[in-house]
Amino acid sequence: MAFSLSHGDYEVREAKYSWREERLTSFCKTCLRSDEEPKNGQIYTMYHGTTLEAAEQIISYGFKPSNSGMLGKGIYVSRDEDKAASYPLKEKERRRQVILELRVNVGKVKKIDYQGHPLQKSWHDDGYDTAWVPPGCGMVDSEREEDCVWNPNRIQVTDVVKAPKKALRHLKILVEHHNRKKYLGGDEEPRNDQVYTMYHGTTLDAAEQIIAHGFTPSKGGMLGKGVYVTRDEDKAASYPLKETKERHRQVILELRVNVGKVKKIDYQGHPLQDNWHDHGFDTAWVPPGCGMVPSGREEDCVWDPNRIQVIDVVKAPKGSLLHLQNLIKEHDPGFHKMALTTKKLKKKNIHIMYHATTVTAAEHILARGFKCVPHGVLGKGVYITRYENKVTRELLDDENEEAYQVMLQLKVNVGKVLVLDTKSHPLKETWYKIYDTVWMSPASGILKSGLGDFCVRVPNRIKVIGIEKAPESSLAHLQTLMKKKASGSCKSYRRRSKRANNKNVCIINHGTTMEAAENVIRNGFQSSLDGVVGKGVYLCKYTDNTRGENVDRHCEVIMELWVNIGKDIKIDYQGHQLRTTWYKSYDTVFMPGGCAIVSSGLDEYCVRNPSRIKLVDIIKAPGNSRVHLQNLAEKYVQGFCLKCERKQVIRPL
Repeated sequence: MAFSLSHGDYEVREAKYSWREERLTSFCKTCLRSDEEPKNGQIYTMYHGTTLEAAEQIISYGFKPSNSGMLGKGIYVSRDEDKAASYPLKEKERRRQVILELRVNVGKVKKIDYQGHPLQKSWHDDGYDTAWVPPGCGMVDSEREEDCVWNPNRIQVTDVVKAPKKALRHLKILVEHHNRKKYLGGDEEPRNDQVYTMYHGTTLDAAEQIIAHGFTPSKGGMLGKGVYVTRDEDKAASYPLKETKERHRQVILELRVNVGKVKKIDYQGHPLQDNWHDHGFDTAWVPPGCGMVPSGREEDCVWDPNRIQVIDVVKAPKGSLLHLQNLIKEHDPGFHKMALTTKKLKKKNIHIMYHATTVTAAEHILARGFKCVPHGVLGKGVYITRYENKVTRELLDDENEEAYQVMLQLKVNVGKVLVLDTKSHPLKETWYKIYDTVWMSPASGILKSGLGDFCVRVPNRIKVIGIEKAPESSLAHLQTLMKKKASGSCKSYRRRSKRANNKNVCIINHGTTMEAAENVIRNGFQSSLDGVVGKGVYLCKYTDNTRGENVDRHCEVIMELWVNIGKDIKIDYQGHQLRTTWYKSYDTVFMPGGCAIVSSGLDEYCVRNPSRIKLVDIIKAPGNSRVHLQNLAEKYVQGFCLKCERKQVIRPL
């Protein structure tokens, strides 16, 4: 929630993180008894009871005020831990109860001690920051005390008192990580690889460009090339310079900056003054009062714009503050961008994103769906981006003609999202255990190529809905593939997929000859009458590890089959007592490749009933025969569909 105050021709956002009271030498954390009246301007320990899901959101993004309640709009907290323990109210949600410990800057406090108090719901309009209901006054059923805080920025989560057993450690890590971010004063020296709040003064037009497209480094300056920012808000307020015509359109942006490796430059003529980046540093810092800056204030120069993220607007021309804050929300991973597609995306977790790839890979994606990259920067997952212009730049700048010629437009169900804003995030390697998607913030310093700022763990969450760019020679072919895919969640596949969830339905890659493959496609599988274990369909299981002249002769064509194994038995020698009568009690026989009754050298299966076998793809065929066999299968095999993602619903044998 944005709070702003009007000052003449400007709107100024109320300070977010800096609590003046905390910087006083007399400050100490105070925990009041519930019957003690809070004093103005003090910081107290309080509690809040909520659900596990809500607790994660509160820790990561802060509280959101309730729109109504006994004391009107605000955040309801309590100094009485037992009072907090009575929430959430619903019995079903109590099993996932979390109690948060808070640090609350109460500001100016109003005591509301009876129903119908003239300021019961309008206390904030009279200049109060917190309303306090004392215990035993008859306003609360439990007779316990209650507090309502107007501004969420007055509350910080400091610990987790209670949570479901499996979630407690996770929540404590989130709290620790969130509170580790320090907001330095200008006279404090920054530490390497920390994330800090800084400021940048600029014009309204430039602010819009920065929010939409990121910072552009200055080519020259006191510290050379880079983006100039400061931890001193007053220093940022001196830009644009007073003598310029744009001064009346001043905007001050609040930033989150991952400083990386920092070099202190504290005198004119420093040997690294304008070449610090060449020596492996990410940020140069000029301390206050060193004589390098006329105002005597500190200054920072950040080499890589991706280390800087705009998080708020402190000051803007009147009527522009809300517009700029909305722009920031639009470029936040939580914003639901719907303007890029004619399809209405009504689900709150559905987003439009992009993926740049090669023509060959695009064909595979359109036919089979995405596959996870096994060893990405965040481990296994599909790496995609939310920014169309970022992908386009990569396409245009790449010297390799084959690389990234195709840009796909995607519809992505992001599910539960983790924001990764530092390289040392505690969940960097284990995020997938709790979250569905991770967003790598530009401020994290993780991204190098800029090709993917999201990692989605499960490919089924991604659907291709458009082809934004492709070579002319390939565009029509790719569009045809996409249309087939879109029209091809075929009914026969849906029926089969329900059966495929059965644990006995497995994939077998069956090796056979070209002649036999054509016969199977045209006429279906036929039972052999004189096989080694009697009547049935004999399948040779081919794997990449099976090689040799005999194998290659038997396996000209590799057919991917769905086989409902049913009840199976292993028969691996001639004198087995059920060798010819197994079908009375079993559906399938398994014969291992090394046994005496198998001549091909491959594992073999004998399936009694041919209807238990379904052809779903041709994986390998000599020369150009694969396409011929696939076309033949689409013509003769009922339910054959290359557009469906079969393998994700069944297990390989």
